[in-house]
Amino acid sequence: MPPKRDALQYLLSPQYYNNLLQALEWFGTMLTADNTVVPKEFDDAADRRVILICMTPRSGSTALSSALATTGQLGRGGELLNRNSDALKSVLETHKPANLRALLDLVIEGSRSKNGVAQIKCDLPQILPFLLDPDCAPVLMQARIVYLTREDLLGQAISRYRGFVSGTWHARQDRDTQFAEVPYDYEAITSQVHLITQMMATYERLFAGLNLSPLRITYEEVVTDPGTVMRKIGALVDVDPGELSLDDGKYRKVAAKNTDALRDQFLADCQTDLLRADKTLKPDAV
Repeated sequence: MPPKRDALQYLLSPQYYNNLLQALEWFGTMLTADNTVVPKEFDDAADRRVILICMTPRSGSTALSSALATTGQLGRGGELLNRNSDALKSVLETHKPANLRALLDLVIEGSRSKNGVAQIKCDLPQILPFLLDPDCAPVLMQARIVYLTREDLLGQAISRYRGFVSGTWHARQDRDTQFAEVPYDYEAITSQVHLITQMMATYERLFAGLNLSPLRITYEEVVTDPGTVMRKIGALVDVDPGELSLDDGKYRKVAAKNTDALRDQFLADCQTDLLRADKTLKPDAV
């Protein structure tokens, strides 16, 4: 049964409430009520060794999750709660869990490295059904949450816009990736700015409302000093920095020739719009 809208007005915008309803409806068709796979008993110590990367889009989450996994000590990683992913569908089809808690247990156990540390990454729509489920919430609130954002919000928005237009999201060191230029679209880039800032605001309300204190990491930190970032995350789950064999070269930053041109044009247009709006104000009436 979906949560009451009035109980979530503080936490969720209408968009994310609708996302939540859609997710619950989807899981309702995928979960098998008569299955014998039931939630495991709550294990306080084990659940504290779960790394949950709560990401904003184009914040370096793929690079970070992969780099953590290559240490062999910080979970297996991956976007394992994505309803469009083969990984989640495989768990559902293979194990046929009866409810969200049983599904979450399976995903967490499958993401553990040999030392028992689990690691998964998710965006806001992916984690909401689990974080707001009364059986899943105690597990996730024991997890070590890493909140991944980006200082350069406009660069983040342009990166997401570029990904949708070009279809290129990641580059690998062992592959020569060609980055096509993309056309300028003021409205599309503005839409991405709105989406990212709305997601960030909702994350912050959730953290405040649920009394969660995540480790805050930025894309810029991941790019410039991934080793330090991984050691900080390792400390959350009691992994000795000396045990970490750091290999952060699997992914590199995606860039294209006209990134600066897109930024400059957007800033010029945005500032023109702001100044035009300013002229409509009547100082005498303020």
